[in-house]
Amino acid sequence: MPRWLIPTVVVLTVLAAGLAFRRMQSGSSLRETTDTTLYGKKHAPARTETASFAAGCFWKLEHAMRQVDGVVATESGYTGGQGGQVTHATLSTGATGHAEAVRVTFDPRRVSYERLLEVFWSSHDPARFTVEPGEPPPPGRSVVFYHTEDQRLAAVASKRQLEEGGKLQQPLPTGIQPATTFHRAEAEHQQYLEKHGRGKNAACVLN
Repeated sequence: MPRWLIPTVVVLTVLAAGLAFRRMQSGSSLRETTDTTLYGKKHAPARTETASFAAGCFWKLEHAMRQVDGVVATESGYTGGQGGQVTHATLSTGATGHAEAVRVTFDPRRVSYERLLEVFWSSHDPARFTVEPGEPPPPGRSVVFYHTEDQRLAAVASKRQLEEGGKLQQPLPTGIQPATTFHRAEAEHQQYLEKHGRGKNAACVLN
């Protein structure tokens, strides 16, 4: 090889190595963001949406939502009330106005919001959770907390369909409210039925 070519070859080699390294780093970063394992499923969806529901006790509802194909994450928690610090103990007093709720992250390409509404209605008897006029909302109540206008419209339509189905004696007490700050519940309340079994559901005093 002519001596005058050696510097050029060296420069090209260094540039090629640098480009390959950057590509490798870019690929690594991409894997870190998309290879997220959620419930044993790799490759998190490119876009997810959030839904929030209260159905009395959050244990049974969270378990039901976790069985739905297309749901990629669930959290039990407290929402719909006032105050920055919420625990199960303070919630149970009814002073904060929060409800036991479940926040659901789902892949809209695999499961529709309407399907989640079906699971919500079937997971509890909303007629049980009546709210007396003038009384503060109880921690265990039936509420759809909508995150978008489309969710609100879907919730209103599904509730109306149930009420007009001829099986109910009176309008459903289920509230349809905008989603507010969600406070994650204590670790022992997350995936409770998976940890302790269905027989423990009776221990949920709010259901």
